[in-house]
Amino acid sequence: MTKGLNEESGNPPFLRENAGDREKWRIGILQELGTWLSRFDIPLIQLKVMTVIMLLIKRSKAAVHALLGTEVILALREVIRKSVVDDLKNRAVCLIGYIASEGPICRQTLIQNNFPEVISTEALKSMEDRSSPHERKLHYIRNISMALSSLTRPTGRDEPRYLQFRCTFPYFSRAFQEYFDDESIIADNCWSLANLMTDHENFLIIEEIIRFGFCPQLVRTLKSAKGDDERLDGALRATGNIATGTDQQTQVLLDNDFLGTAALLLENPELTVVRETCWVLSNITAGTRDQIQQFLEYPGLLTKVASILNKDDKRWLPVRIEAAWCQSNAIIMGTSKQQEALISSACIRAFCELLRSCKNINIHLVGQE
Repeated sequence: MTKGLNEESGNPPFLRENAGDREKWRIGILQELGTWLSRFDIPLIQLKVMTVIMLLIKRSKAAVHALLGTEVILALREVIRKSVVDDLKNRAVCLIGYIASEGPICRQTLIQNNFPEVISTEALKSMEDRSSPHERKLHYIRNISMALSSLTRPTGRDEPRYLQFRCTFPYFSRAFQEYFDDESIIADNCWSLANLMTDHENFLIIEEIIRFGFCPQLVRTLKSAKGDDERLDGALRATGNIATGTDQQTQVLLDNDFLGTAALLLENPELTVVRETCWVLSNITAGTRDQIQQFLEYPGLLTKVASILNKDDKRWLPVRIEAAWCQSNAIIMGTSKQQEALISSACIRAFCELLRSCKNINIHLVGQE
């Protein structure tokens, strides 16, 4: 396998800087670049073409959208699939990740060209390759994870992306096992799962996520993440999105000890983490009475949520609102006995204090109910 290409040798004439109309040059040259990018017999030219493409799309938003209608997209797909040059494949994956980050239309085009399957298949092949140096492979897997996290962002369409992205789950599953301690890879993969669950009728993708065994992996990630661990936000959002599914899907989180994890997360120094945790709990307490009972019976959890409601600090107001939803859902959905337990926790007094200090109309409506 060819590695470490030398980029210092000469550029073909059409790649040299031009003093003319640069914007017109950037857009008009893309079709020609796609032709040169398909020259697998000259990998150095392919590498330089990708360098120029990256420069073009970073300097011009119009160039990104012009790129979508050219042979460049298909050529990049073939580079990822067929090239035997590590540097080329890595650069192509980075380009796809950057293009995907440029907006819904870009993501739609890449998905239509089957990039989720192409990239995730390549990731699995790379993980199987024992001949590649560890650091080189690690860098490649990181770029693949980043590209997939960009591809999974919303496309602006209502239809679920379940069919287009379930092909990525074998890679995500294996990455959780082999790269669990790599914050960058796991964080991006958690965000990919979280992004997919924002679709309309998300229960389909949630069911597939549960079937692949991601729930215990997400809870494990939350338990092991410390301080400013970049895995934390993505794992928490993915977990919360699972809790927006059906009662049966939410129960899978409870069966994997999410409540114990939540009790730890409520003590996190980052207010965004505490707020997100309360949001997940509010989805749990909006579930069945058995699920509310599990919340009430978990040692110290109700006390911690009530103490958040009692925080007298403006910085805590968004967190207190989420904690209020958590308790109000339990009151509305619970039995009379469960309501008594909530009242005895002093949450009603704290809730009334929040109503006095909060202008959120939804919270006032819940309070009146």
